[in-house]
Amino acid sequence: MDRILMRSGALAVFLLALLTVACGSDPTTTPGAAAPTSVPTNARTVEPAATPTVEPTTAPTPAPLTPAATVAPTPEVTPAKVDPSDAYFAVDRVLEVSIEIAVEDWDTLRYQTRTFEDLMAEIERYELSRPFADIYTWFSATVTIDGETHTEVGVRKKGFLGSQSDTKPALKLRYDKYVDGQSLGGAIERMTLNNSIQDPSMINTCLSYQVFAAAGLPSPRCNFATVTVNGKALGLYIHVEEIKAPMLARHFDSAEGNLYEGTVSDFDPVYRGTFEKKTNEDEDDWSDIDAVIAALQDPSDAGLEALGKIVDLDRFLSFWATEVLVGHWDGYAGDRNNYHFYREPGGKFVFIPWGVDDTFHLKDDPNPFDNISNPPPSVLALTAIPNRLYNAPEWREKYAERLKEILDTAWDEETLLARVDEMAAIVQEHALPADRARAAEDTERVRKFILKRRGEILADLTPETPDWPEPYDGAAAGLGADFSEFEIHFETTWGSNSSANPIAEGRVTYLLSEDGAQTADRIEWMGVTAGPAGPEEQTLLPGVDDLASLTLMMFLPESGEVEGVTVVLPREMLTDGAVLTLGKDPIGAVAWGIPSGAALPEWFEPLTAGTLELTQAGSGPGAVISGRFSGATGEDAVPAPVEVEPGSLTVDFETTWGSNKSAKPFGEGAVTRLVGDGGEESAEGFGVISGLAGPDERLLLPGVDDLASISVLGLEDDGSLVGLTLVMPRSLLKGSFALVIGGDSIAGGIWVIAPGATEPEFFLPFTEGTLKLSEAGTEAGATISGIFSGSYGTTTDAGPTRTYTYEGEPSTTTSVAGLVINEVAAKGDPLDWFELYNSGDSDIDLSGLVVADDLTNAAKRVAFPSGLAIAPGEYLQVEVDSDNWAGFKLGSDEELGVWTSEGVLVDSVDWDAGDAGEGESYSRLPDGTGEYHSVVPTPGYENEHHH
Repeated sequence: MDRILMRSGALAVFLLALLTVACGSDPTTTPGAAAPTSVPTNARTVEPAATPTVEPTTAPTPAPLTPAATVAPTPEVTPAKVDPSDAYFAVDRVLEVSIEIAVEDWDTLRYQTRTFEDLMAEIERYELSRPFADIYTWFSATVTIDGETHTEVGVRKKGFLGSQSDTKPALKLRYDKYVDGQSLGGAIERMTLNNSIQDPSMINTCLSYQVFAAAGLPSPRCNFATVTVNGKALGLYIHVEEIKAPMLARHFDSAEGNLYEGTVSDFDPVYRGTFEKKTNEDEDDWSDIDAVIAALQDPSDAGLEALGKIVDLDRFLSFWATEVLVGHWDGYAGDRNNYHFYREPGGKFVFIPWGVDDTFHLKDDPNPFDNISNPPPSVLALTAIPNRLYNAPEWREKYAERLKEILDTAWDEETLLARVDEMAAIVQEHALPADRARAAEDTERVRKFILKRRGEILADLTPETPDWPEPYDGAAAGLGADFSEFEIHFETTWGSNSSANPIAEGRVTYLLSEDGAQTADRIEWMGVTAGPAGPEEQTLLPGVDDLASLTLMMFLPESGEVEGVTVVLPREMLTDGAVLTLGKDPIGAVAWGIPSGAALPEWFEPLTAGTLELTQAGSGPGAVISGRFSGATGEDAVPAPVEVEPGSLTVDFETTWGSNKSAKPFGEGAVTRLVGDGGEESAEGFGVISGLAGPDERLLLPGVDDLASISVLGLEDDGSLVGLTLVMPRSLLKGSFALVIGGDSIAGGIWVIAPGATEPEFFLPFTEGTLKLSEAGTEAGATISGIFSGSYGTTTDAGPTRTYTYEGEPSTTTSVAGLVINEVAAKGDPLDWFELYNSGDSDIDLSGLVVADDLTNAAKRVAFPSGLAIAPGEYLQVEVDSDNWAGFKLGSDEELGVWTSEGVLVDSVDWDAGDAGEGESYSRLPDGTGEYHSVVPTPGYENEHHH
């Protein structure tokens, strides 16, 4: 039986069965991945991390940012001759692109899009047997660039998911699409214009390619362009060189070899089919790809030797190390995405970077799609080739040495910062005025990354290379958060639950589950939506009018499943600072999961405890909603089968084909007569929907393909949802006919969903019945009307149902075995700091605790770095700064708190101006238990009562 009531509202947007690693989305720019440092004392001081702070004045000054032969000890490549296309990629030249295109063509072009539903259907149909479909259409246009005009130039949209836009679409231009030999300036036939939606600074792309080029790797050229369409300025774009034959000819002796593109692609049998051949497409020869896969399947030294015969491993080391250096987690080594690789005839594969717009981000976790908590910053080895090499000791050392070489030869902080300034000035001059402030703010992220990256990398490689914590398993990386106990920090906007791409809505800045904390600038695989609750969501709080819903969702590439949590509350309670608790306040919440390829949730788990803390909230158009939600689920409750007396019913109805996709199923169709065992009943409030059968509905007629369903549903006075569902072959829905249960291909039954529940309490199949249709069809909007009369009598268990249970509320404070904030220095030298003290008798693990300089704003809480612990009687001094892991400094009049991951306060301190002044600290006397006093700082030692 199809849980048809869960098809609408916000749950309808959970159809996200796509490898979202390939979509990209708008990152935020929260810097600060460096770990805190500790001041050495005679007492044992635990350092949260060994990452040194790198100041511009102390950074070594390597050679200029130019290709260096010492990076890769392969024979030097003779520099290519200057060609006329170079002028079109000069960084200081901003191309003026004017496009004149028929208005109807432009509207068609810019609104062409792919949705998660489209991709889910494609994956379900083809699995990973072929590249993703090209969905965009070419249109003819007149294009003028810097005064040079050409007619009949091909123009189309580009982008996978995250970069799609109907106001500033990314574009491809092809001069020779309709006119053979046509080109720009006799030099360029194709152009790529990226909209930079995923990079507000507009600096990432060109700067990343410059670093790859400086590391001696073939890289696209890149500069800027302003774009106007039919007289309307769209803003500043990134002009990137196409990876085609002209680009290959500049870097290789021959452009006649095999070029491939990887999009969610890797060298194993699972992902082999997703590689896209970009040259020699007519030749059905994939032997070079298969040779790489075969070599990697051999775990012996012979496998590595065979790999080296088909892949230029020396140049791959440089490619891999540079991906890591610039933080290209969405490239090959981290996310099996955004890369090309090319093999000259008779040669070896060389990798080429692509899609580097999400780089230069300081993150605790460089890849939010993996299953690893706090991976080492100096390496990414999630994919087949890097993982194989890093697990071979000699190649691990070669990789580390290559990374250090590239730091010395291609990572010149002074030159990089100068290029940032150069490009930032271009952006401020040519971007639309509305985009300039955000671009300037985001540019600071790039500068901080450049200054910190050397120290972060070298510290991670010292005294030895770190272990990579996960073996390659041939499956997409994905974090499967355990929703049995979790905490999520989020931000979204009102109305976002109507988005076609919900994974791109809102942002999650912190996730803590039993699988471990995950923090990043933006956790890309999670979306957050908010808006009016749909009918099925309203069942979580029956009887409450005008409900709002908040949904936090994630896609798990490893399993293809979509998981999430939906919270409902009265709309009027969406106010700044609101705190709502399950079991105490009017709030409902449920965790759910949709399996790969399915359209409906497979499981629901009502939360047994939960607290929603709103920092900012409102229900006006576009209002920001931010805060923290923590919760927990309990054991599944399997109820006894429900006993229902046999009965019969007759219903006259009318609806339209496709209405089962409606967000308001109660408003669809009409019931004109409803007769039960007690006589005719009111049909008011009932809806009727019809369309293709869902996965659960198809179980009613197993083995029959292409099923249709008809459902009648209504809401009872007590909040119960009641209904009946019928399924039959879609081919039968033509004109007028009759079907008899037990004699024809038709099945169905009645069901009830209890108030507050999300699954049927029971499902009773019809033992007999007749469906008489007077009108039917399966074209969009076709009328379906008729009468159904049937009897039911045998109870069948509909599976586990879950009810809300509460075991009491947690206490508001706890000692956590004697952990206290012992001392605070709000004007520390060189950094502000606080000291923790363990007055208990056992070790305290800080990994599950969070800290913030605000006792009321839960969104500010950050997790301590993993691996921190304090032994009994020991002190831990922790330095904080806006640029390190904490993301905050200590003010002269402020507060500080430490909480458990569940939000339980461990200890706090609140000080006024003058309590922790210059050369002073605000300290407990005696240690651990006393009141706070202003004293001379004693980090790492017993506090002393003197001034």
